[in-house]
Amino acid sequence: MSQSHSEVLTHLEALVGSDTRNPPRAIAAGSIDAYITRVLEPAGFVIAIDEVGPGCLNILATRGTPRALFNVHLDTVPESEGWSHDPLRLQLTDGKAFGLGACDVKGSAAALITAAVCTPADVPAAILFTTDEEHGSSACVRTFLTSCPDYRLVVVAEPTENRAVCAHRGLVTATFVARGTAGHTSQAGATAGSAIHRLTQWCAQALDFVNAFEAERSGSTMSGIRFNIGRIEGGTKPNMVAPTASAAIGFRPLPDQAIEDVLTPLRDAAQAIGAIDYHPGFLGPPLKEHRFVCDLIQQAEIPVSDPVDFWTEAALFAEAGLPACVLGPGSIQQAHAVDEWIAISQLEHAVDQYARLMSTFATMNMPPLET
Repeated sequence: MSQSHSEVLTHLEALVGSDTRNPPRAIAAGSIDAYITRVLEPAGFVIAIDEVGPGCLNILATRGTPRALFNVHLDTVPESEGWSHDPLRLQLTDGKAFGLGACDVKGSAAALITAAVCTPADVPAAILFTTDEEHGSSACVRTFLTSCPDYRLVVVAEPTENRAVCAHRGLVTATFVARGTAGHTSQAGATAGSAIHRLTQWCAQALDFVNAFEAERSGSTMSGIRFNIGRIEGGTKPNMVAPTASAAIGFRPLPDQAIEDVLTPLRDAAQAIGAIDYHPGFLGPPLKEHRFVCDLIQQAEIPVSDPVDFWTEAALFAEAGLPACVLGPGSIQQAHAVDEWIAISQLEHAVDQYARLMSTFATMNMPPLET
């Protein structure tokens, strides 16, 4: 094992051992950022820390004048029940590194840190570490983008098995709240004012609408809308007409599908039924393929993946005019799992990929910043 490959496990052990569970999102300056500073400053990086909200840290490590940005989040989901060992202590077994966030996505962070240290000091590089991706608001990235960063492309680290993802679905959540009139169910016509009855009508129409999209395709590997009614609440008891009811929904449009093409019919159906209000939640645009990014990734001899169904913050960078892709070690199937793990061989390969990209970006012609 090369020195850089052994160092990636040292960094991963330190990152896993730093409690960044979100919730409770209790990450404060002086914790995990102190480790990053201690490791990267001797390699020529300048560290800037911006606390943009409770538990929301932007840690920007910059060396030279880089034209590309790497981004990785440091927060993890809380561990689920059933772990066979301490989730905050890295364990190495049978070629795998086990620990909370090892796959999603501290493995990528460790690989980026290692690559940054092992590349020559005259190679410019920038890494943005964030701490609120799992919260679902993306406050760190959204705040960072308000500063109009002067980069020409962004590589966002997420578990893609070291294959570059240049396109993925969007992610939208919302709540539809039906209003009714409380009453006794023995009265004739009383249930016509039931909020639950109204809401179930809307749910049926929504399912019919999204099912009609099953044949719509994006490229050769992806079709339909991923739609889910995740939670329904309302009513009191069987002999009372429900005065309120709500449905929390989420959907994932195709990479080249406009979010409003899905949202508008859902809102129109609610309006047609009547007394159903729409409350927006999270709105994450799809990531559309940017030809320059794919070509550059392939020139660096990194394989390109088919579009994927999950969402990443790469879409936020792209929406702001910064061409982006997603690349990192590990499988999405291990993300958020009990006894989460990442293959050590993929970690080692990621170090080589990230280091190669840093060197490639330093010499490649970059497109002008999109506006």
